[in-house]
Amino acid sequence: MKLIALILFCLFSYSSSHANERICGWIMDEPFKEYQEEAKDQHAAFYVVVSDGDCEYGMTIGEKSEEKAKKVAFKNCEKWRKENNIAGKCEPFAVNDKILWEDISFVTNDEGESEYDDSADMVEYEYRTPDWYGQEEIIFPKYKGVPDDVHNLFMETLQYSYIELGEKPIAETHVIIWNEKKSNLKKVAQNWCEVNRGEDFNKECLKVGGGDDKRWFKECVASAYFSPETLKGSIEGNKCWWRGYKNEAWSVAKIVAHEYFHVHQNMKKIFFEDEQRFGVAQYKFNDDMPMWIEEGGAEYFGYYIVGKHNLADYKKIMKQRLKSFRNCAKKGIKLKDVEREEDAFKLRSQCDNGFEYDGGMWATAYLASLSGSNQKVFYDFYEDIAELELKKREEGEIHQGWRESFRKNFKMSYDEFLIEFETFINLKSKEQLKILDQIN
Repeated sequence: MKLIALILFCLFSYSSSHANERICGWIMDEPFKEYQEEAKDQHAAFYVVVSDGDCEYGMTIGEKSEEKAKKVAFKNCEKWRKENNIAGKCEPFAVNDKILWEDISFVTNDEGESEYDDSADMVEYEYRTPDWYGQEEIIFPKYKGVPDDVHNLFMETLQYSYIELGEKPIAETHVIIWNEKKSNLKKVAQNWCEVNRGEDFNKECLKVGGGDDKRWFKECVASAYFSPETLKGSIEGNKCWWRGYKNEAWSVAKIVAHEYFHVHQNMKKIFFEDEQRFGVAQYKFNDDMPMWIEEGGAEYFGYYIVGKHNLADYKKIMKQRLKSFRNCAKKGIKLKDVEREEDAFKLRSQCDNGFEYDGGMWATAYLASLSGSNQKVFYDFYEDIAELELKKREEGEIHQGWRESFRKNFKMSYDEFLIEFETFINLKSKEQLKILDQIN
């Protein structure tokens, strides 16, 4: 039975004078997250227009005055609104680091879409072994407008990343990096759709760019995935990701490692180690692994890689991120609050980088310190999920594989860990930093 691709159109609803409108989730994910990270203590503005489910935005950071920032952001937003024929008028969503709209809530709309066949048996799996198995490689085409030294930085970091996790790449992984103004976007779209949707992909994929949102070829794209349809990994992004590589190559490299780890995470969750094959559950495929585990784990891996290979001062960076983590924790934010994507988004304005990132990263470091090694947080935890999920399905429960693997590898239940980690949160910063010395 074929797996039907999951398509989530994540939307934010809000009240005020726009009570019947919704903000598209992709705006809050990459663009607004980047804005929040950079807008603090600067003259900045973020404008949004929403009409009949279509959205656009415009932003600017670092203007001479608040009024100038609002004018520039409005102009940018109106440019994209007109180009994409969206009705309405761009309105200010945030000025500086303050969100102006009130009561933002996250709504998932999967009307008419199904991620699997609900009539399938709980233990029915589609098992496959891809043609590339045993010949894993990084496939990285060069597109016009992407400098050679960016290409080299990516390849070098990817090699550091996959060697940390094994002798070769975790899977056939395609790196699709482009310059939105200079690259041939038709070729980029063709490549992306084939990798993530398969050779017989719906041609609509080419029109919307990247498959699922209209912003794919514009700005602020940095993401990764392992497709359960094609059994291929993909890492994609445009100039917004790598534009600062000349001054902060380590920061770009950190994101490369972070995104590669997402390919690793999602591949391992459906790979059966004992049988050496992939298996995708046909009933309720997607697990409910907390967002902080996925993002925090990738963030921790990214900083570890750049530190290990002397691209940045690891202890210094971790100390800086500890400060952000502590500031969020002082506001009463806990890991439990960022388990779900929609809940994490609501708290973004209260944390510089998002607690699912900073809190998740330090929670991952804490878990690694318990055994004195990164082996379990980088590899063992993910390696055991597929088999344990199938075992729990045979017992009549779904989405328990990650919980069972957590218990097996960290010697406590997930809920017990949340309680234990509260003790760590309340320690002084010097005591918290000491756990890094316990990890070999």
